[in-house]
Amino acid sequence: MTDRPALHLASTAHAQREPRLLVMRRKVSVLAALAAASLLVPGVAMAQDTGASGRSGSLDRIAACRSIADDATRLACFDRESEQLIAAAEEGAVKVVDREEAQTIRKSLYGYAVPEVSLFKPVQDEQPEDLDKLNSTITAVRSLPRGHWQVTIAEGNAVWESTTKRRGLNPPKVGQKVEFEKAALGTYWMRINGQMGIKARRVN
Repeated sequence: MTDRPALHLASTAHAQREPRLLVMRRKVSVLAALAAASLLVPGVAMAQDTGASGRSGSLDRIAACRSIADDATRLACFDRESEQLIAAAEEGAVKVVDREEAQTIRKSLYGYAVPEVSLFKPVQDEQPEDLDKLNSTITAVRSLPRGHWQVTIAEGNAVWESTTKRRGLNPPKVGQKVEFEKAALGTYWMRINGQMGIKARRVN
């Protein structure tokens, strides 16, 4: 028998309460799993409010429900806040992003200044220095005046240009590995195919 028929067939107050508790426990379990395995980040405008914990305000309000002692009041709190979260997600105001997708987004934006939100911070077994480096593959090469080079990489089709030169550096080729690393004052090192690094900047 499904939950919905049970809600209609219950004939006592106790019987009516039990199916509701079952439904709410399932909903809370789903939300708990999402909160544990995902990052809740703002949608298009990145304007979602955040609480003192640094999480989305929506997650903070759901977390606050756990401190309510009374079962019925606590479940009502979970019901109310989860419905608001689901509605916000359907409207595009918030988006749940898992760790793999968050890493993909960060890689595609590497080299740009990004806002201080949880999406761009280390998660679980990541180290802060992991966000300072990017390893990729060159997908296109273009020669520029004065011995500089422009390379396009796999992550986000990002385009980088060298800003310094180094004598004896072999020209980049499609298919070669390339590593980027943050340097001082917002600059980046670009190391092509294991060679010594040159400075570079992202242009697209």
